[in-house]
Amino acid sequence: EKYLARFGKHKCFHVGGNSSCRSHICQHYEEYKQRCEAENIPLNHHTLPRRLYRSMKAVKAMAE
Repeated sequence: EKYLARFGKHKCFHVGGNSSCRSHICQHYEEYKQRCEAENIPLNHHTLPRRLYRSMKAVKAMAE
C-alpha cells in the first residue's frame, strides 16, 4: 500500500523482482485477477497464463 500511495496504480509492476516475473504472477493469477477487479485496475496481458492468452488470441483471430 505504501508503494501504491507513492507511485500510483500505473507503476504496480516492479522490474527485476520475483514478484513481477510473469511466470510467478501466473501461478497466482486468480488472486491477481480478483484484486485487480476489486480495485478497478485493468488486467495486464503479460500476467495471463499462456494457455488462456493463446485461447483468447485464437478466438479473436477466428472473429476477424
